[in-house]
Amino acid sequence: MGSDDDTDDSLVILRWWGGDGTLGQADDSLLLLDYFGTASARSLPLNIVLRDLHLWEPLEAQDLASADAYFVSKPGFEPHFDIAVGMVLDLAAIVLECAVNDAVSFRALDPSSAYPGTIEVVTTGSADGLLLLLGGLDWFAVNPQSTELADLLSADELSASAQAAIEIAAELRQAALS
Repeated sequence: MGSDDDTDDSLVILRWWGGDGTLGQADDSLLLLDYFGTASARSLPLNIVLRDLHLWEPLEAQDLASADAYFVSKPGFEPHFDIAVGMVLDLAAIVLECAVNDAVSFRALDPSSAYPGTIEVVTTGSADGLLLLLGGLDWFAVNPQSTELADLLSADELSASAQAAIEIAAELRQAALS
């Protein structure tokens, strides 16, 4: 990747993120970027990310419909995600981008981002976390009506989100497990 301002159209994530895509458009998307922006390291193993976001147990139980995802940004301050499954879709797209291109710049995801540099989520050594994330995508693709997104999105938007989960999971399997 190039500079912090790199918004290269060849980025895999741009098929789903922002614009006409179904990801990267919610407050939770920006909160996820805040998690990465305030992290002590720019390169993070996926297993650590899932534990930091309190997603490990809900993904393991395939219970994204009622998951309470959050992170501790500083002592006493725990920002919570409104809809865990939406954030999981965003996270999976970021993980896919990192699997394909090693990293993604904050400004490619949010042109007004105050965070410099890039996000790098490493799947090497995080096979358990990767399988959990893929399982969460698969679960959502089959059960989109079981989530809070069903109350917020039109039928077409929900279908597009489920399709995005299928596509991201397929490409992530190919990129990270091959």
